[in-house]
Amino acid sequence: CNMMRACAFLFIIGIFILHGMNIVFVSCSVEPLNYDRVHYVHRIGRNYLFRGNDPILNNTFAYDTLISYLRQRALEEGNSTMPSLFHVVDISLLNPNQTDEAPSLDIERKFFQMNPSLGSLINWPIIGDLLGPYNYTTPLRDELAVTFPLWEHDHLPQKIETIHDMLRDQTWTTPIAIYVHCGHGQDRTGEMAGAYELQFLEEPFAKIWCYNIALGMDVVVNENGLLWFCE
Repeated sequence: CNMMRACAFLFIIGIFILHGMNIVFVSCSVEPLNYDRVHYVHRIGRNYLFRGNDPILNNTFAYDTLISYLRQRALEEGNSTMPSLFHVVDISLLNPNQTDEAPSLDIERKFFQMNPSLGSLINWPIIGDLLGPYNYTTPLRDELAVTFPLWEHDHLPQKIETIHDMLRDQTWTTPIAIYVHCGHGQDRTGEMAGAYELQFLEEPFAKIWCYNIALGMDVVVNENGLLWFCE
C-alpha cells in the first residue's frame, strides 16, 4: 500500500512538472467585467462570498461597477441586502507569469495599494490537474484520492478553508465581500467555487457540476481539479 502511494506520488509529480511547462497553453486569458459572470455563492453573518470574472474595464479596476454587481447579485441570488460599507477581498486566480494575465493582475495590485481602505488583493494562481481520477484504475485512483492533500498543487482544501474562516470571522471592523475570480469566471473560478460548495454548502456534486457547465466551464484541467476534490 505504501509503495503504491509512493509510486503514485512520484508519477503525479512528473505529470505536474510537464503540466507546469505547458501551462501557458491552457490559459483562458481575461475578459472585461461582465455581470453575467458575477454570482453569489455564500454568506455567513455580515460577510459574503462571490465568484466572477476579471474586475477590469477599460484598463482600470472597475470598483464602482463591481460593487453594484455584488449588491444586485446578493439580492437576486442570495435574497440579502449587503451592508452599506464593506471591504472587498479580491482573490485573483490569475497567473502572474502569463503575459496575457499579468497586466490585469498588476492593475488590481496597484488599485489596492492606492486604496487600502477599499479592500485587499490575494493572488492564488490555479492550474488544475492534467489527468482526472477516471484516467486511472480504481485501486490507483483510490490511493491518489487518499493522498490528495499531499500532491494536489492547487492546495484547494487549504484555500477554501481559508475562505471559510474569513467568512466565519465576524470580528472584522468592516464586513467583507470576498470576490473569487479568474479571467472569465468559468474554469479556475468554477474549480475553486465548486470545491467550496462541496465542502461547506454540502451541495450534491451533480448540481455543482451542472451549474458550472451552464456557466461555461469547459477547460479539462479545471474540471479534473474539481473531480479530484470530489473523490
